Amino acid sequence: RYFLSSQGKKEVAYLKSKTGKRLQPPIVAVAIVVKRGNKYLMQQRTQEPFFGYCGFPSSKLGCEQYIYECAATTLEEETGLHCDLQLRGLFSSKTFASDQMLYNHQLFVLVGTSPMGEFRASSEKGDNVWLTKSQLKQENILPNILSLIGIAEGKTFTWMEADRFEENNIVKSMKVKRKETF
Repeated sequence: RYFLSSQGKKEVAYLKSKTGKRLQPPIVAVAIVVKRGNKYLMQQRTQEPFFGYCGFPSSKLGCEQYIYECAATTLEEETGLHCDLQLRGLFSSKTFASDQMLYNHQLFVLVGTSPMGEFRASSEKGDNVWLTKSQLKQENILPNILSLIGIAEGKTFTWMEADRFEENNIVKSMKVKRKETF
């Protein structure tokens, strides 16, 4: 019998057991859907990835973070706001360009209610704005934004799986493959 050190266990966790090849883990992130009246808190991105798109405050989940911890920290750092948070679903997507998978997102969708704090109009990621759904539809949004609103505003936990397709550095379309509610 053999034993691995803590560092060895950490390294082996990211290897395929039969081949020993290093795994490319998916991007695990949070997206926070905050609504005030009939307006949603959106971020007009001023940096890559997704430069020029309007999306929700979001962040990659650090290995040292829990989902709610990441969401609360992200919301405060990017917008200056604090909210009551509730996990509403998981949006799983693969993004393709020319039949090549660029990345795989596992996006935890949280709804933020009762926003409080000193609103910050911009952060290092972009400019923060409040938009109605009709205003949102006129912005440059990713095809999954309206689906994320549906997940956040749903009555039950929702998991959605979808492929997104990019052409010339622009995400053009999305195909929902599976949707389940719990």
